Amino acid sequence: MFEMEKWVFGVRVVDFLHRAPFDLVKDKPYKYLGRLHYERAKIEVGVKVEGDREIFFEDLKMMIEEFFRKSPFVIRKVAYMYVIGMMSCEALAQALASFVKMKLKISDEGRVIVRVYESDGSYSEVRA
Repeated sequence: MFEMEKWVFGVRVVDFLHRAPFDLVKDKPYKYLGRLHYERAKIEVGVKVEGDREIFFEDLKMMIEEFFRKSPFVIRKVAYMYVIGMMSCEALAQALASFVKMKLKISDEGRVIVRVYESDGSYSEVRA
């Protein structure tokens, strides 16, 4: 059976900043967070899962949101480091792909595909 491409988009890292782990920036004043690279924070994330198992659009959307808002500290730290310029777009995509793969309990390689779009329209795509 032919499977349509199904990408989930629209999660903005800027939403995540409200729960940023502020202690990561010990050498900067609190105000620094207000001056974060806003354009860099307005990325979009696309996730697609290939294979025979039906993965619902809403489930993927909730996973992306969990990655940025409710996930363990170490994952939030990854997203935060991306926003302040300490991590590449590709590294963020890889972290998100691994997170989705773990949540869906997928062991096969290459089934989870993540795209992280930057504000200039470029993107990094990672398979996990």
